[in-house]
Amino acid sequence: MGHWELRGSEPVDVSNSGEVRYPNESSLNSRENESCNTSLLELPVLLSLLKNDRFGFHIITSKKDLSDLTNLLLYEDNIKYFAKTFGIIDPCAVCIDHSGLAIWILDNHGHMFFWDEMGQNMKYMGSSLIEGLTNYFFNPDKIYEVIEDTCELMTEEDLERWVDDETLWF
Repeated sequence: MGHWELRGSEPVDVSNSGEVRYPNESSLNSRENESCNTSLLELPVLLSLLKNDRFGFHIITSKKDLSDLTNLLLYEDNIKYFAKTFGIIDPCAVCIDHSGLAIWILDNHGHMFFWDEMGQNMKYMGSSLIEGLTNYFFNPDKIYEVIEDTCELMTEEDLERWVDDETLWF
């Protein structure tokens, strides 16, 4: 799969063609409605997997966690940076790792992202909390790197290839 771009509330597949294609909204909405009830049933299972995650992510459940998170990662400069660079508006904390350097957030459209403070990079995990958690546990190949300023979504493999190609020109 090539790369995607974020446009408003929908990712756009721009792979294998010269034109940008937007997903069919009516079919997307009907699929979302059909899978919504099933997805909500999956949430407790996914959250229980998260509790046993070896990387140490934990769910934001208390005001203290949220306060700590705001001081560490969701401070005003980062919120402005997310909006300007990645188009992520009103980030809402979902999970933070025990080091305090990585956070999972939802944007104003409900899309799930992963911010790595140390590496200063953003990943797109999925179009919802359920999809993001499912991709994290079962489909890591569906988690994309978000390219700064262009908001293109690329697989790690495609990004490495792109970086190698760019390096050849310098």
